[in-house]
Amino acid sequence: MRTPLAALVALLALGGAAQAGVIFLPGTYANGRFTPAGGDPAPTWQTLYSTTRADISDDAVVGHVRETVMGQGRFVGVLPLPEGVEASSLTLQVDGVAVPVEVLPPAAAQDLYTELARRTESSRLVAFAGRPAALVPAVTLGHRTRIELDYRLPVRQRAGLGDAQLLLPAAGFGAAPARRVTVEATVKTSRPLRGVFSPTHEVEVDRLGAQTARVRFSQDDVVEGDTLRLLFAADDDALGLRVLTHRPEGEDHGYFLLLGNPTGGDGVAPAPKDLVLALDVSGSMRGEKLAQVQLAAEYVVAHLNPGDRFNLIAFGSEVHRFQEGLVPADEAHRADAVRFLQGLLAAGKTNISEALAASLAGQAEAGRPRLVLFLTDGTPTAGELAPDRILAGVPAGGSTAIFALGVGHDVNAHLLDGLAQKTEGRSVYLEPDDEIDVKVAAIYDGLSNPVLTDVALDFGGLKVEHVYPEAPTALFRGQEILLAGRYSGGGAHTITVKGTLRGAAQQHTVKVDFPAKTQADDAFVAWLWASRRIGDLLREIRLEGQTEPRVREVVELSLKYGILTEYTVFLSDAGRSFTPEEAAAAAGELMETANAQVSGRWAVQQAGNESGLRHRKVSSVDNNFYKDRQGTVRKAEKVRTVDGRAYYQRDGKWVDAASRADKVRRVKKYSPEYFELIKKNKSFARAQSLGGDTVMDFEGERLETY
Repeated sequence: MRTPLAALVALLALGGAAQAGVIFLPGTYANGRFTPAGGDPAPTWQTLYSTTRADISDDAVVGHVRETVMGQGRFVGVLPLPEGVEASSLTLQVDGVAVPVEVLPPAAAQDLYTELARRTESSRLVAFAGRPAALVPAVTLGHRTRIELDYRLPVRQRAGLGDAQLLLPAAGFGAAPARRVTVEATVKTSRPLRGVFSPTHEVEVDRLGAQTARVRFSQDDVVEGDTLRLLFAADDDALGLRVLTHRPEGEDHGYFLLLGNPTGGDGVAPAPKDLVLALDVSGSMRGEKLAQVQLAAEYVVAHLNPGDRFNLIAFGSEVHRFQEGLVPADEAHRADAVRFLQGLLAAGKTNISEALAASLAGQAEAGRPRLVLFLTDGTPTAGELAPDRILAGVPAGGSTAIFALGVGHDVNAHLLDGLAQKTEGRSVYLEPDDEIDVKVAAIYDGLSNPVLTDVALDFGGLKVEHVYPEAPTALFRGQEILLAGRYSGGGAHTITVKGTLRGAAQQHTVKVDFPAKTQADDAFVAWLWASRRIGDLLREIRLEGQTEPRVREVVELSLKYGILTEYTVFLSDAGRSFTPEEAAAAAGELMETANAQVSGRWAVQQAGNESGLRHRKVSSVDNNFYKDRQGTVRKAEKVRTVDGRAYYQRDGKWVDAASRADKVRRVKKYSPEYFELIKKNKSFARAQSLGGDTVMDFEGERLETY
């Protein structure tokens, strides 16, 4: 029979990666035995607010956590710790009073997790198997209790990357989500800081200097409390290339993530570029939209670099050029450009075909990136009206990259995506209430300083496929490199990024030992690759046509990795399994209906979903979502990924999507056999973080807990 505490702990059994932070269990702990609190209802607790401040250096994380916790009664506090925490650095204060904390090594912590799981009937607690723990035998929580935690953790080195962890509250073990969680960390390294990246959370990174960056994270209603992981590279190379790899068990392929942060080298001026800014000034742009577009264009003109050349194209029914060709970004031409912009009036139809022809006129020069920022809020209504013929007139390849900016929902998403795909640019969609000037300024800032042109990528004989996003033809200062790909074979190889800067040849290399056999670490690398592959397939289906192999691959990858799309969400929501034929037929029918939309909210949402998948860089429950045809965010509720395995809710159980074994072995939870498996297999232990019964394959058997 379940105790009241078990019901409490199961209340938010949302699963996913193991939680961090202090877990408060109502009851007492003495002589190795936990006694749950009695009474009905059971005492509860909730983290209301949590703020973390941390300083990260080359070798250590020094963190301070301040939380406001609401509770009632006496509790036992348990803090699962990452490996390597310095016991002497760990201090805990409750309402300003120091509380004794006992740090347990992994073996002793295992006994604690086992005792707590057995006595509370909460399988989620054993997911921390193998990790040390901090134990607070007794703590009293009131209506609003202030908890302060200080700790010091080592920064581990992985593939030349600093790997730092920050503790977050154990929100999923409370009676309700944490209302707000904020993190601010300063990364300061001894050598130039080339890149900062989090595979677990969407963070903001602000550069404060050559060797310093500030990282921020903020989220409301937090139910997942996984540690926030930061990866960073610090060296004297202008790209700071690093590679993370993952090789799943039993697969013929491995996966890699190539990271870097182009700086061009300290004191090196960026390469000059050619920029054309094409602005829709048709009648639908009247009023506030035109005013924002003018501000956006003035910002771009003001921030051009010495040596850049530019032109402005304004189009409605007719096309108006600022100049007949590209002109230097000197003071006189900038002033004339501002006067041109201020004189624009919104009127007429939308002549996209002639605007593109004017924007692409002239030849690109070697060593000078040529970019077109093409902004419109409508579909072609003047000039050539057929999107296919408009696209046919646009040169393919990377000589001129078009960055198509669609404003609102009345744009032809197929056309804008086709322009970006054909020219190796990118399409970006702005919601009707977005601030156009702010969005355009942010896009331009990322493209303002080219530091490597005519880029080519060489994998040194390693057989790779499906690298996303596609290797760029130019790299820009501060615009991170984050390429995910799949490889076959393995062994030592050198990845080389070649290019030119102001006519001089440049070359950057990184040596990597690609595993030829199973490597369990960094399973998120395969998940990110699969997400990007699905996004690319969906774009191909929408723009080039639906084929059975494409649809099947989308379904297979979505099912295997638990990645949510509007065409495969039924795989989790239906609560049952599908044959490959059934799943492909159902997904294909959904795609056919959706892809018939070329403009309108639904078409724009499809394009946005695909772009989100193709550029995804965080592997977490919160990042597994799509927007439906109304623009509502739909998050994964019945699928979770643990240790690279996707689990689906089926008949009240969490079932591993890859489970194929015929031999079934049923294991009773909290039995000696169950706890022996916890010690023996980390994947089995971590799967218990899902809460409830689980089904997974292990050593040729189908393990079912009950």
